Amino acid sequence: MKSLPDRNATVELLKKMTVPSPTAGGTVTCQAGERGAVVYQSNDHIIASVSDLVTGSPKAFLDLRLARIGIDFTLARE
Repeated sequence: MKSLPDRNATVELLKKMTVPSPTAGGTVTCQAGERGAVVYQSNDHIIASVSDLVTGSPKAFLDLRLARIGIDFTLARE
């Protein structure tokens, strides 16, 4: 079974897809070619999933507690 990309590779994939950053408590979706992404952000937590829209197979997954790692998570401006 092929493993999913690490955190940094997943963030770069989301940036390449030009996924807008959600506001706290918000969810955004994005489609780029045959890939789709869903990103949810609470006050200190972000969950993102990227899937192949044709096969439905997962391509990347991200689950971060922002306060613990001390980063400002920004993908792209809307």
